Amino acid sequence: MRCTVLGAAPEAAESISYHMPTYSLGDRPLVFFAGWKTHVALYAVPHFDDEALETEVAPFRAAKDTVKFPVRKPVPYELVGRIVSELVHVRA
Repeated sequence: MRCTVLGAAPEAAESISYHMPTYSLGDRPLVFFAGWKTHVALYAVPHFDDEALETEVAPFRAAKDTVKFPVRKPVPYELVGRIVSELVHVRA
């Protein structure tokens, strides 16, 4: 997950916040992630105006700004990269 996030946002600073790996642009958090017993979650992922991207993300949405990937299936790293790239674009 770390390599994918940094690949999509190489300028992001790494830290720990809320006991989770956190990636920030400037003084604003970009994305957080955490591994749990049944899933890996990305946090602070708003709904996207890009309908194609939102359609891909929708099956993994667990809450307003949370995306969960079940551990029993491969993490869709390509999708994670597109999510992070879009977050960089939106917050630029």
